[in-house]
Amino acid sequence: MRRNTESKTPQFHGLLRWIALILVAGYSILALSGCASTPKVCAQGQPYSSCNSNMKSLGEIVDGRKEIVVFLVHGVGDYCPEYALDPEKGWIRTKSLAALGLQPVTEKPEFRTHPVRLDGMADQPIAGQYTVGVGEFRYATTGTRVVAVEITWSQVTQWLKNSQLQFDEAERSDAPKHRGSTNSASATASAKRSFEPHRCPEPRQPNIVRQPPPRASINRLLKEQTIDRGMADAILYAGSYGRTMRYALSEALCHGLKQARAQLSNAHDPASDDEGPCEWPDRASIDATRKTTAYVFVTHSLGSLMLFNVLSAIDDAQDFPDIRRSEDAASGLVCLSPAFYMMANQVAFMGLSTDRIRQYVDAHGYDSSAMSATQAPRSSAALTLLNPGVAAVCDDGARPTMLLAAFSDTNDLLTWPFPPYVDVRNSEVHDVYVQNGTTWFGSVENPETAHANYFFNPDVWEVVLCGATHGVVSPQCWVP
Repeated sequence: MRRNTESKTPQFHGLLRWIALILVAGYSILALSGCASTPKVCAQGQPYSSCNSNMKSLGEIVDGRKEIVVFLVHGVGDYCPEYALDPEKGWIRTKSLAALGLQPVTEKPEFRTHPVRLDGMADQPIAGQYTVGVGEFRYATTGTRVVAVEITWSQVTQWLKNSQLQFDEAERSDAPKHRGSTNSASATASAKRSFEPHRCPEPRQPNIVRQPPPRASINRLLKEQTIDRGMADAILYAGSYGRTMRYALSEALCHGLKQARAQLSNAHDPASDDEGPCEWPDRASIDATRKTTAYVFVTHSLGSLMLFNVLSAIDDAQDFPDIRRSEDAASGLVCLSPAFYMMANQVAFMGLSTDRIRQYVDAHGYDSSAMSATQAPRSSAALTLLNPGVAAVCDDGARPTMLLAAFSDTNDLLTWPFPPYVDVRNSEVHDVYVQNGTTWFGSVENPETAHANYFFNPDVWEVVLCGATHGVVSPQCWVP
């Protein structure tokens, strides 16, 4: 019997046309959008076109030690506790753990919230709060224990941004966009203390000021998120309020270190300090962990410069004794830390706000020949103290050796390579270039994705874990 195929032929041809259209559309999208680029690792000041740097893997950095304490510090914008330790949406989420070869040990991280006072002075009003969370993980193949210390300083500035800039929102919301949990255990962590933590994000301020006209969506994103909620933190930090922000961070390092040591010693959690300054652990007892524990810093955006400054103890001891005391104690961690990973590094840009720029101009003046980064003096007193590895001197008289890795998506509006003119003695410095999102039509990458997605980019974790050989990710990884 003869098959009747005439009725099926038009349908078949129509299907082919649809398939052809889909293939053409897919090819066009690929042609118009940029695929993710391969990470490149450059030595300090090295042009991207000739990157050939060798960077140590995490295993080489840890060098046989069976304990790792990782301090996680966020940057500009609104963050709440669990921005890093939330297993679903955090920096160290389940997918990231798999990429790093880690397994969770603690079922739920513990969070504690503490107040911070203006300029670190006991007689000054409370200027917000900071939260410290601790969770433990483990490398199954080696048994190495990893304690992650999440530091949230955002609520030191959230309430100020609400008060000063909330009127600029074209569309009102009960809470600004933020990263982290609104149901964190930190809200009840200090129930026995007189200080009652605020919920996060900070409650909105009553607003009687008329809202501006509606904004185009992309302009609204840039204005109300990037500038009003992000760059505002950098402005606050560049002014006198930066002292309070540094104090919050240095005190958080103290609490985080104590909680981490308690976790590693399988001891009961240390008693919460009162509302006064955190009592740093005895220096000798911490130094005794040098051979067994590696202390690693992982920061994002403004958090990099804040930690740089804290570890370099830049505040005046006479005018702000509590702040300098806390920073001096924190700077001791440099002697125990082999690595500092900076995502969306802002050391170069925010370095323009330092008082030492005046010293630099006094010493060198306006000379076009000195404008070249390659000719600028590496030992300039104006910029040396930006590097804690140069500023610190350890108890044994030696200076620490630290890996400084600055990760940048070149389409990120708020990141800069590590300055080639900063003194980097005792440091191994690398610029790591990655791509956190899709570049559309060869013209634009979502600025929020470019800035915020370093920790959700598997290339970033691969570089950290495996290091680099001749500028590209090493083919073999040495697991700690």
